[in-house]
Amino acid sequence: MNKNLQVAKYVLADLFSAAIAWTLFFTYRKYVVSPDIFHHLVDVFLDPKLYLGIAIIPFFWLTLYIIIGTYRKIYRKSRLKELGQTLSITFFGVIFIFFSVILDDIYVSYQEYYKSFVFLFLVHFIITYSFRLF
Repeated sequence: MNKNLQVAKYVLADLFSAAIAWTLFFTYRKYVVSPDIFHHLVDVFLDPKLYLGIAIIPFFWLTLYIIIGTYRKIYRKSRLKELGQTLSITFFGVIFIFFSVILDDIYVSYQEYYKSFVFLFLVHFIITYSFRLF
């Protein structure tokens, strides 16, 4: 298979997985702040901040992956190394997003910040790594 085609598949999968993860996380944030939001789910998808995040956040992740070198030596990847690399990049990326985006959310309890952090970490990691396995 052509190396450039395989790299393009990785890039598209990473962009798509980051957009899905951000959409799920955004919906989760809305639900935590306003639990009755699922009665008005259309309001979540009409929020321009959702689409701003979908436009920016995937490219943030893509930049991180490029800096780390995820798309180099595409055919010489070990699943175990890929797992560790994806875990560490996800952790540091979520920390950055946490301090730049999530920290200004208004929660009743500080524990909600921890839950948001863990939710974003797990959702992003599981979706991204799932796409990378296939």
